[in-house]
Amino acid sequence: MTLQPSGLTERSRVPSRTFMRRSGGIFNLTRAIVVAALAALAAGSTHASAIREFDLRTVESLGRQLYEHENQSPKSLSGTEARALDSAKAALGARIDKSHRFIVLHDPTKSGYLVYALATRKDPDDVVFGIHYRVTVSADGNKAERVDGLSRTRLVVNKSETSVAVWANQLVSTLPLETHVYLSLLHSMPLYVRTSAHTMWKIEEGRISKTKGSQ
Repeated sequence: MTLQPSGLTERSRVPSRTFMRRSGGIFNLTRAIVVAALAALAAGSTHASAIREFDLRTVESLGRQLYEHENQSPKSLSGTEARALDSAKAALGARIDKSHRFIVLHDPTKSGYLVYALATRKDPDDVVFGIHYRVTVSADGNKAERVDGLSRTRLVVNKSETSVAVWANQLVSTLPLETHVYLSLLHSMPLYVRTSAHTMWKIEEGRISKTKGSQ
């Protein structure tokens, strides 16, 4: 049986643009540089989550774990974890390639595993928003129970040396995702994420918070 993930598959690359910059303790909007990552809006997709969601504290924890295990070696996995990885790869099939990095974590809400396939690029300045995948795998590691695409586009943003933040629309869930926490930590910069619930969130140093004035 083939598990179908949520999300589209179009590829896009978004250049940097001026947005904000801290100068002398004051944000100077005319001189500031922020990289803007804009995902395409999809009709009828802005009201409900299309993927498995976790509460914010769990999202933060998973994101920090992804960052901490970024260089996880297959040799470090237990037998059950290795089976979970193999099951996830089989479920993802042609959606993954050599550019994906795999990380196996324990499922935070039930017995089993979460296997992540994180899209990567060679340029360390590329902030890769997708498409990342999360596969929910059974406790014995033998069955991929669910595949979630963690974005709707293969979005890549190249940050400049003067960039201070990245902004993105995110339509597959009503809350920010663990991959946003991971990317913020990986690139040592804040992320601003507008979700399908039309709420703006800030992700910085492993923490998620609503922006001022957000719904």
